[in-house]
Amino acid sequence: NPSIEMGGIFGESKIEILNAIPKNYKPQTVFIQYKNGFDEALLDSVVFPVILKPDIGERGHGVLLCNSKQEVIDALNATQSNHIIQEYIKYDLELGILYYKMPLTGKTGITSITKKSFLKVLGDGQNNVEQLLNQNIRAIKQLPRLKIEKPELLQLVPQKDEVTLVEPRGNHCLGTEFINANEMCSNQLISIFDTITRD
Repeated sequence: NPSIEMGGIFGESKIEILNAIPKNYKPQTVFIQYKNGFDEALLDSVVFPVILKPDIGERGHGVLLCNSKQEVIDALNATQSNHIIQEYIKYDLELGILYYKMPLTGKTGITSITKKSFLKVLGDGQNNVEQLLNQNIRAIKQLPRLKIEKPELLQLVPQKDEVTLVEPRGNHCLGTEFINANEMCSNQLISIFDTITRD
């Protein structure tokens, strides 16, 4: 993408990308510049929970779901780097859409759509989250990390048929499954992205 430093391949600033997108398409966002500390007053208008993201980061590294002002302060002081705070949008459906626009002809289209299935467990009323994760070959690979990051959650025993979200970050290396959803592609969807990207 010629509008993004390094084409969006690696090391780009998320806030610079967001600044190019019209406001009505973005979640509420606060940019925190960390220089020997930061202005905590910027957090006064924040409604929790929020997603905290490093301004420069890849594959979900350093992304946190924070439920309080103190959690944000602790995370920022631990990393001492620029971050973005965004409202936590909890929809049942999240899609990854690869959209293109040819620079010479202006032709647009969508090459793929993937539906994100976040790492979660279905309770049986008997086993705890760790035991339920152990029954899933994909989830097993996340257990070493989760034992460090979420030990209390792993001991939780969900009720029968209760769905427990284990990982809210939608990244494949954190356990999210990406499911082919190309059947959702349509001229209407392409037109929506044409409108978003026009600016």
